[in-house]
Amino acid sequence: MDSSDPKNPVVLLTSHVLVCGLPTSIREFMAPLRSLQLSAGKKRVQPVLLVWDGPVSEDMLQAMLEFKELYLLRRPPLLSSSMVAGNLEAALRIVLLMSQRAATSSGHTAAAHSSFSSISRDSSVIFAYQYIREHHPRAADRTVCEICQNDSLEFMVPESIDEDINATPPPNLTRMFAEGRVYSGSLTTTLLAHALFKPDVLPIAEALISTHITNENMTMLRAAEIASVEESGAVGGGLSPWQAMMDVEVLQAEVPERLQNKTYGFVVETLLLENDVLPLGLFRHDKAGSGGHFTFTNPKPNTPISHLDKIFILSRRPRDDGAA
Repeated sequence: MDSSDPKNPVVLLTSHVLVCGLPTSIREFMAPLRSLQLSAGKKRVQPVLLVWDGPVSEDMLQAMLEFKELYLLRRPPLLSSSMVAGNLEAALRIVLLMSQRAATSSGHTAAAHSSFSSISRDSSVIFAYQYIREHHPRAADRTVCEICQNDSLEFMVPESIDEDINATPPPNLTRMFAEGRVYSGSLTTTLLAHALFKPDVLPIAEALISTHITNENMTMLRAAEIASVEESGAVGGGLSPWQAMMDVEVLQAEVPERLQNKTYGFVVETLLLENDVLPLGLFRHDKAGSGGHFTFTNPKPNTPISHLDKIFILSRRPRDDGAA
């Protein structure tokens, strides 16, 4: 789709996902969206509009053709006029991606990894988000931003600055992060750095996102550790931390009717004693704000639970080996 013609300035799509920028992998970006819609039993897939005026490789073009309702708008991705042309007011979600051009031009020098350089890379996303907040405030709560460094959050949510220490809190302590509306590449780097010195971080993260992320070497280490513990008959019935984490998964559940309007402490006690599952937090309904949801970990025991909330629980993974 080429809507650079001024006679046709607005894309006639509604309830679509507006992506300002080009994902590194079209297939990896689109697969979760499509699988989620198919699992929900939707007959019509969600339209996705990519806004990008740069080069498109043959492989990327082929990947685009593999998905229905995937469109390409040939405009500069993070300009205000491009977002308006993409009909952002009618979009279900708006995704602002870092500029690939800035990432390429910054190179791999030491200066490219400085905080100032990283914020410069994030500047297009920062300005695009600030434009949406000021001119299309209803769309701001539907916008997801990709940034390179945590420091960039200071320019996106200035009211979150702690005046006592004159600093921006970590992304995981901000409302944007809790609502899933900001992603920082440095968070992934931090996880990998911790995993180098603390291998147990990986199986914990694997259980939290309910997917397999360990590489072949770590899998071999896990198998060797399990065999060693089972042979020695260690505490826990021969289960190592690796094996224990493989047997659990994190799920999101509706609040049972009998637990609605109860306190979080009562919910934790009831689910532990009666269902053998451990609540980790809430996917909290924001009554006073946007009306959406945000992740609320470790609430106070007296926190009231609404029927609009959801509960994150740590549950045992179903056994498929015939064991009772």
